[in-house]
Amino acid sequence: MNLHGITRRALLVGTLATAYSAFGQSQKKVIRVVAPFQAGGGSDVLLRIIVKHLSERLSQPMIVDNKPGAAGAIAGLDVANSPADGMTLFFCSSTAMSGVAALNKTPAYDPSSAFSAINLIGYYSSVLFCHAQLPVNSVAELLTYGRARPSELKYGTGNAVARVAGAQLAQRGKVEMIEVPYKGEPALVSDLVAGRIQLTYASPSSLMPYVVSGKLKALATLMPERTKFAPTIPTMKESGLPGFISAGWAGMFGTKKFPLGLKERLADGIAAVMTRPEVIEVADQTQFFLASSSPNAMDQFLKEDIASWKKIVTDSGMELE
Repeated sequence: MNLHGITRRALLVGTLATAYSAFGQSQKKVIRVVAPFQAGGGSDVLLRIIVKHLSERLSQPMIVDNKPGAAGAIAGLDVANSPADGMTLFFCSSTAMSGVAALNKTPAYDPSSAFSAINLIGYYSSVLFCHAQLPVNSVAELLTYGRARPSELKYGTGNAVARVAGAQLAQRGKVEMIEVPYKGEPALVSDLVAGRIQLTYASPSSLMPYVVSGKLKALATLMPERTKFAPTIPTMKESGLPGFISAGWAGMFGTKKFPLGLKERLADGIAAVMTRPEVIEVADQTQFFLASSSPNAMDQFLKEDIASWKKIVTDSGMELE
């Protein structure tokens, strides 16, 4: 018996098996989750912990691919143009969906038909803040004050929700106000605290410390109900403005043609992951209100939200980009 030959054949078979296994692993596709914001921010941190737990639950490799810019349209176009194989997801906010559809003369894509809805992730807490020296303590008082002083009130905007909410407040309240756009939150907050602008819509997680210190006031929340993050702040409906734009939201979408079986697995997996204590802890830190839905419910929600944004933009006379 030629033991040397047997040993060589065994080694060869083993080497080929190892190589084949490595090749198979390298060919296993990875789900890419495209995000329209910079890495390191609150939304990015929340997304990454959701993706981590979802990847473990589904035994499916997943990565986050940050593509900021153009109010989410860069990321949206990336997903819209990706292969319909279920390997590309879009974690987006209302800015990249309803904002793109309502605020552009020629939208980069039609959100209601370019993507496949999977699940709602939740809502960004958003509050109407004003400078502390403004002699008002409610939305009603703010509107009365503004009507007597045309074009005196300036509201800062750093995202689509703030832009539309500011325009709607002016239109519904019959107040002439001036929008002051900002590229980043630091400059906006600095000007608000200094009194160079009087109003803005922002997350309570970033501005409530200024309320506590007496530099700002919180007048109303854009959430449909008072939340655990700001239980003493009234809603816009309680403030006399029912039907006001809702707070910004985040959701998970896929490409237009998305494998049904994978969509259901992802929707169920996301819903389960959002009950994990680690995910809830991160959401609470950024005062993000977690909420889930079925793919069909999310699809209907998106259509209604786009219609709502378009009506507000039309009614308020906002100029399209």
